[in-house]
Amino acid sequence: MKTLRHFTLYCFALLLSVTGALAQSFQLEETEKVKAGKGQFYRNLVYKKYRTKASLRLPVAQEQALLIDAGAGSLEIEGTNGDQLEVEALIITSSLRKKATGRFIKKYLELDTATTRKGDLKVKSKFSLLEPRQKVSANKWGEEREYTVYKFPLWRALGTPVSKIHLRVKVPRGVALHISDRSGPVVLQNLQGNVYLSDRSGRVTINNLDGDLVATDRSGRFVAKNISGSFQVQDRSGRLQIQQAGTAGQHNQVKDRSGRVILQEVAGHLELDDFSGRIQLKDIAGQVAMSDRSGKIYVNGTSGSLAVTDRSGEIVLKNIGLGSNVTASIYDKSGGITVTGLPGDSVIKDRSGKIQISGIKGDISVSDRSGGIYIRKFNGEIRLKDRSGKVRTDGYVVLQSKKR
Repeated sequence: MKTLRHFTLYCFALLLSVTGALAQSFQLEETEKVKAGKGQFYRNLVYKKYRTKASLRLPVAQEQALLIDAGAGSLEIEGTNGDQLEVEALIITSSLRKKATGRFIKKYLELDTATTRKGDLKVKSKFSLLEPRQKVSANKWGEEREYTVYKFPLWRALGTPVSKIHLRVKVPRGVALHISDRSGPVVLQNLQGNVYLSDRSGRVTINNLDGDLVATDRSGRFVAKNISGSFQVQDRSGRLQIQQAGTAGQHNQVKDRSGRVILQEVAGHLELDDFSGRIQLKDIAGQVAMSDRSGKIYVNGTSGSLAVTDRSGEIVLKNIGLGSNVTASIYDKSGGITVTGLPGDSVIKDRSGKIQISGIKGDISVSDRSGGIYIRKFNGEIRLKDRSGKVRTDGYVVLQSKKR
């Protein structure tokens, strides 16, 4: 939890700790007008669309970390062999005239590199529209104090609306990444080294990462596949999907507020905290601890112990605890529970909703307040505590208490 709470602040602290020495400037090409496509002529009646290309190439050592501070626009990062960092930027602007675009880029564009105090490399790509203004105020004793305020130039923003910078980065494998992205899609692929990502909006796609992943995402779909290290992901909204990730014996964590969560083929222990949205887990090679407030829960295949705490929504569990010396505990307030295959020494506590249990190998304790209970195909002892509802079973049940 500590990593998820503080790593974003840590990333921004790294981004701000710059010595101010320019490592190397981007090479900007001539700005050119973008021709309107077929059926899009009406879009260029007032504002004309312009694009400016920029590029950068410089050496990076594996012991260095790469810090990327990106504004609006897409971001693509790919791992490559060698020791050269290659960055290609496509600056997209809309304005009335080409000269206006040139003035806007010259005054507000921040596209450069710098070296931090720790020797890491920082790449900044954004438009900084806030203009500093110096002001002086006096207190009741007549003492003056000078301070800085930042003003947003609305007239300048209206003159060049929808300005974006699309980045394509090729980074040497083994370099750690600290990424801060504001808006636009993010694609990371074929990387080696730990990745720390903070994203505000836009789809995030991660493929083939040989390292640990720590990410916070505010909105947009989040998809990560083939992660060889551990992962800690905090997501606010949008679908979250992680597949073929984790390492045996390590701890993985997912915290989600809203949106569907899909985790498949995960190695290592998993801790999941979800506020709303459907949860789907499949083939988890480790222990699972899950807390959910609302939404259906579907789990198929876990090798370790399982602990589920749910407030509302249906729970469906299959092939739980396929390993040895594992247990399962399920605490549910409302919603049906369907269980097929549970390890011994399992506990189910339910307030309301139908309970269906089959394929139990071992002893199990069931406590229910309301709703029918159906138990079949079990090898062991079942201790049942029920207040209301029908109870049907095809074997021996120890009935602890039953109040009508």
